[in-house]
Amino acid sequence: MSTITEIKNHLLSSLDILLLPAEAKDSLILSIDRVAECEYAAEQLCSLYLLYESADTYDYKSAFDKMKELSEITALDAKVCNALLLTSMLPAMGRRYKADGIAEEIFYATAQDVYYKLDECHSVYGVWGVTDPCAYGWYPSVFSLKVLAIGRLQYEYRRLGYSCECDGVALTENTMVLNIHIPRTKTPLDRASVLSSYERAAKYFAPRFPGGDVVFHCKSWLLFPRHLEFLSPTSNLRAFYGDFKIVEWGEYPDYSQLWRLFDCEYTGDPAALPRDSSLRRAYADLVEKGEKTGWGRGVFIYKSEQ
Repeated sequence: MSTITEIKNHLLSSLDILLLPAEAKDSLILSIDRVAECEYAAEQLCSLYLLYESADTYDYKSAFDKMKELSEITALDAKVCNALLLTSMLPAMGRRYKADGIAEEIFYATAQDVYYKLDECHSVYGVWGVTDPCAYGWYPSVFSLKVLAIGRLQYEYRRLGYSCECDGVALTENTMVLNIHIPRTKTPLDRASVLSSYERAAKYFAPRFPGGDVVFHCKSWLLFPRHLEFLSPTSNLRAFYGDFKIVEWGEYPDYSQLWRLFDCEYTGDPAALPRDSSLRRAYADLVEKGEKTGWGRGVFIYKSEQ
């Protein structure tokens, strides 16, 4: 049975991996020390870690439900407790990567996603933590090694799930694709890094595409067609949008997704939205006029000779 001291050592080891600022590291260390002060909370965190380290399958929902309980016992923010569990699990995740023969470089790149989500949570909520939607909905795929970061982007090998056509090729719901996730790194989605990521991912996953051509898929607010109205023809985001054939798009029913761009929850006052970039200004203008924001879904086929 792992002890809370061992769990703290795992967390400290993870902090050496992640590119966190000192403030974030200090916050997580103080928080795990708070857990250590409560025998029950410490035992539960140790049990959750041990289950992930030793079991072939892991009940992520139960784990994060338990962390919510521990947050009430320790008076820590539930988002912080989510972060404690995930951060302490990273060394065990690294051992899973090694056992599966996945390159250490890919592990380190994927592990940084925890930093991105911590930073995102701090920007929006003011705490170094991980929100429940990320904990329950996103990280099970990351920690079960279904999502891999290769360069600037992240990839998930999965079924397409619907039918469409691209470049004269009929794609069905059973067509296997590389689903693209775009980590919020707060760095430009520069063209060179995107193209390099496509190429490296196509090579890495080539054995799973015996026909040679790799189908990439993405669903994101970045693929909302109205972006063409205000993105510069030379912008990185316009170039990324242009990689895809948009096969479906829609509008959000409210403004609850604005935090993805503005790093804050929408209060109902458009004037309070930051306008320090052209994209933020364009979106603030849309909101001010009462117009909808939205999302797009796109595909493209990466030819093996590229």
